[in-house]
Amino acid sequence: TTLDFQLPPSLRGLQLDRLRVSVDVNAPDRKFELVALDPNQPKESRLLAEKESPVGLLQFDLVAESLPAINDEQTFRLGFDVGPLAGDVANEGETAEEKSHNWQFRRVWIEAWGKMPE
Repeated sequence: TTLDFQLPPSLRGLQLDRLRVSVDVNAPDRKFELVALDPNQPKESRLLAEKESPVGLLQFDLVAESLPAINDEQTFRLGFDVGPLAGDVANEGETAEEKSHNWQFRRVWIEAWGKMPE
């Protein structure tokens, strides 16, 4: 899943110092990856964090070189990738295909800190 986030127009010129990405996810027995994508170069990506079998609230504090690229419209793009079921084993009465779709993002939000130019 790829999401674009845009800082408000009133913050144009903000020098971003820190970004907190919060994800409430339910993906047991799967690998979760947070990826920075460049809105100007869609094929470029950078792994920021990963977690095995995440259930509940995950928070990632991004600073310095881990901050995603921001374009002129003050937009940045993050990828939230959930891998296949570990071992790809189904429960009784459930096919592997059905089981592999049994994950969800409940909420995703960001907080940003920075300095405005003087």
